Amino acid sequence: MKIGIVGAGRVGLSLAKYISLHAPQHSLSGFYSRDYSKTLESAGFCKTKAYTSLNDLVMSSDTLFIATQDCEIGNVWECIDKDLIKNKFIGHFSGSLSSDAFDCAECYGAYTGSVHPMYAFSDRFSSYEKLDSVVFTAEGCNEFLENVVPVFKQCGNTVSVIDKNKKALYHASASMASNHLIGLLGAVVDMLLQC
Repeated sequence: MKIGIVGAGRVGLSLAKYISLHAPQHSLSGFYSRDYSKTLESAGFCKTKAYTSLNDLVMSSDTLFIATQDCEIGNVWECIDKDLIKNKFIGHFSGSLSSDAFDCAECYGAYTGSVHPMYAFSDRFSSYEKLDSVVFTAEGCNEFLENVVPVFKQCGNTVSVIDKNKKALYHASASMASNHLIGLLGAVVDMLLQC
């Protein structure tokens, strides 16, 4: 598999580095991002190519992961030349959005899905080091699941397939477990320190 990454932030860089180290049978075709300095930095860190054109990255990849903010996934999808995506796997890493973000992908012959690590990415250059114990969730069409889920299993991770219609519930539970639990723990520690 030749994997292209759109987005050179914490999630895109961390997952690209992680896959390159733990599933070396798959290669990174490179990065594309609006911020070319981050694209160059990420490509250098992963020893791959920096692209100045989104569609050049699409042509060089058989699998494309969009690792942008959730609100940008649809915009990136709209910018992709649909003549280039037949028989390609296209996914994103959003915890809240499903593969429905790729409107009419089946009309163009693409296989879509989403993969989400249950993990809070804190640093672009070190978060990948702790991904080995992370559980991933995935949803999408059968072809996507059959071909993309094994990449993360080869890395040694547990991958749970979920119903795409349950992504909002999944995201709510992840937010509660991470954000609210940490906030509650912080409040408890503050109160105990006052004692």
